[in-house]
Amino acid sequence: MTVQSRQDAPADRAARPPRPVWALVSVVAVAWALFQLATSYFGVLPLLQQRPIHMAFGFALIFALFPTLAGARGWRRGLGAATDVALVAASVAVGAYVAWHHIDLEWRVGAFYGHEIAIGAVALGLVLEAVRRTTGWALPVIATAFLLYAYLGNHMPDLIAHRGFSVSRIIGQLYLTSEGIYGLPMNISATLVFNFVLLGAFLKATGTGQFFIDLALALFGRVRGGPAKVAVVASSFFGSISGSAVANVVGTGSFTIPLMKSTGYRPIFAGAVEAVASSGGQIMPPVMGAAAFLMAELLEISYFKVVVAALIPAILYYVAVFCAVDLEAARLGLRGLPRERLPLLSRLVRTRSYFLIPPATLVALMGAWHLSPNLSAFWTLWAAVAVGMIRPETRLGPRQFLATLREGALASLPIVAACAASGIILGVINLTGIGLRLSSVIVKLASGEVLILLFLTMITCLVLGMGLPVTAAYLIPALIVGPALKDMGVPTLAGHLFILYFGVISNVTPPFALAAYAGAGIAGSDPMRTGILAFRLGIPGFILPYMFVHSPALIMEGPWPSVLLAVVTAVAGVMLLTAALTGYLLTPCTPLERAFFLAAALVLIKPGLVTDLVGLALALGGLRSQLARRGRGVVAVAGEEARPLG
Repeated sequence: MTVQSRQDAPADRAARPPRPVWALVSVVAVAWALFQLATSYFGVLPLLQQRPIHMAFGFALIFALFPTLAGARGWRRGLGAATDVALVAASVAVGAYVAWHHIDLEWRVGAFYGHEIAIGAVALGLVLEAVRRTTGWALPVIATAFLLYAYLGNHMPDLIAHRGFSVSRIIGQLYLTSEGIYGLPMNISATLVFNFVLLGAFLKATGTGQFFIDLALALFGRVRGGPAKVAVVASSFFGSISGSAVANVVGTGSFTIPLMKSTGYRPIFAGAVEAVASSGGQIMPPVMGAAAFLMAELLEISYFKVVVAALIPAILYYVAVFCAVDLEAARLGLRGLPRERLPLLSRLVRTRSYFLIPPATLVALMGAWHLSPNLSAFWTLWAAVAVGMIRPETRLGPRQFLATLREGALASLPIVAACAASGIILGVINLTGIGLRLSSVIVKLASGEVLILLFLTMITCLVLGMGLPVTAAYLIPALIVGPALKDMGVPTLAGHLFILYFGVISNVTPPFALAAYAGAGIAGSDPMRTGILAFRLGIPGFILPYMFVHSPALIMEGPWPSVLLAVVTAVAGVMLLTAALTGYLLTPCTPLERAFFLAAALVLIKPGLVTDLVGLALALGGLRSQLARRGRGVVAVAGEEARPLG
């Protein structure tokens, strides 16, 4: 199979500009990518230079590619184009001002001039508009609410009231310091995330992404429910590169969804499987998207430690999805693919196993040689280019190389906008101290019960994640609820991973299941029904975060015997929960058997010898009933969902 070329469209929601504008956009995007690579190798600039320049590049491209009046004609088109040109110029100007005066701003420490406040007001407006154009209305509305809260704090209820801050103080804090739009989130985008997004573009362009899809086909294409399992495995491989649920759905779903449909799967099932599988890519090491970098910075630990801690939960997530797909396929009688449609595993290993070199290089550089993630991504990118040179069809000539630089840069635009808006939120939280206050309120609401606190945290993450990028969906509750989890005795890293997981799972949680809607668009199915089915397939993922909070061994904390025991019981719990939800294990389950399996799964969440033995006894009870009915040839009648597909 050959590498599938991507469309030249800069982003899903961006409009393709006229040819001269597209040429200029390409030049700017390539220049941005080269600037980022150069600062990765030679060293980043001072923070109030690197971050404003990074944001200026990103915002200029956003306003060029996401037009004010898309599809307008006549004078309205001219007005929209003039507005976009003005916004591009303003983006460059506000970034250039801070970058040029960075030394002076650091020396003045909070003393600002009147014209700087005016420029800062423009900068904040640009941030809100850029994030609206790239991600929708949810994040700019939340950021605006935080700005109003900073100004009107003395009029708020006593529970969240503060003395209030002047407009100049708010704008100065958010624009002219490293505590606002040029704060921690923008630092993550400017020094870490961009290189990994660029790396993902090169891995796809040089054939590594297609290799993982072919590998999944060779391994699981022929087994029961083969095409759906290919979607799960390929999405786990591909998602660790892309770091975006929707991008993962589009990247692998454009192949796996038609494949599932061509073998008789209903469109709703194909779209749902791809959505739930793709969502896990943001928690799959080694990349994990921007949120993992934020987590490392917030907790002041190495990124590699976050990756190691996330490994077992990520594998368990995909075990849960794989089991759900397998049992659903068994219940519905779904088939695998014929041998002649599949690549040979032996041939893949013999002729293309060198595509494993780039991911192995990334892990070795970060883990064994302890290079920074930024520099590790830099060298892995060149390893991918070198590997692509082996075969003519994946070899990047000068034109393809520049096009890949452009694609990687343009794929970063929503992240840059989201990080800038997150900087507003983080700056207001630091300015007003609302984070600690809300944390104490949440602890009181939980009444000292960790389970209640975790449940409240889950609901918060799901609600925020329904309309926000995962970066923001992680950051906001991490700042507000994270301290509360720590105060209640939840291990810090486990608590933050808990928050991240539910931010990710929100992609398949109706009514705003964005990954499911993207899958439905490719499959041609009803979006809401696809979202509901994806939610059902992903329910085991809702239990996993509770498991690793109660059992730190699942995030590699503790002796290896404890880790191994925790993994075994967790896998058993996931499989039993999936059987209870799908109503199938060895044969269709009776209501009593489903109750046994569900109880066993819930008991296995809590670590300990007693709970493990109780869970084992319950599981054996349900399994014995299954074996007895199977031996007598008794099969339950499948419901409406089990009708043959096609």
